[in-house]
Amino acid sequence: MKTISTLLLLFSCNMYAQDVVKDIYTQYSLLDKNAYCQSLIETYKSDQYRLYNVINRGTDYEVANAFGIINEMTDSISIKKIAKGIKDHIHTDSIYYVTQVVNFENSIRDFISAYYVLRINVSENKINVDTTTLNFNLYWINRANPKECRCIYIDGGKVYEDYLWPFLPYRTTRKVINHVLSRKPFCILCCDDIKDGVLYLVDNTIYIYSLRDKQEYDLMYYMENKYEK
Repeated sequence: MKTISTLLLLFSCNMYAQDVVKDIYTQYSLLDKNAYCQSLIETYKSDQYRLYNVINRGTDYEVANAFGIINEMTDSISIKKIAKGIKDHIHTDSIYYVTQVVNFENSIRDFISAYYVLRINVSENKINVDTTTLNFNLYWINRANPKECRCIYIDGGKVYEDYLWPFLPYRTTRKVINHVLSRKPFCILCCDDIKDGVLYLVDNTIYIYSLRDKQEYDLMYYMENKYEK
């Protein structure tokens, strides 16, 4: 009976993994790269326009809240000081925000050959594929100089540009890139819930390259045996 139960569990896990992989393929089949890049630009432009209006026309609370540095316990005097500090150290002229948008549009052109990295998340030890409108990050990977690797990512519905894996030492970044690309993955995946590794899909199996022990694991095995919430 125990053997039968174990086989049923393994079968269930395998079917679940196949469903996740199927969802990943579906999202990539629906991806229109040109349209997606335009959506990123429009979202970034909207964010910058909204920030400009808040800085120049918003209340002290709106200014302070725009940067997420207050909460319900922050008193009005502190909010006023925070808002003044922000306005003293941030650009308020419209030219700056227009320039930001133009620079971002130029950056998108650099990402023409980027990896479109689908986001997934973990909830109750289950892997879920992000199906929202902006569900891909963009990775521009320079194997010759890992320090120059960059990404465009979405956080809280807002679009940002930054260096890729800036917290990793140079040698570790090079090792991660070489390992992942040598596997010739169908795609690279991003999961903010799993901080310890880089995820990718090879031959219908999701793998994770663990940054902690420098090993590759089947993600399902990793979730069952090594994943720490």
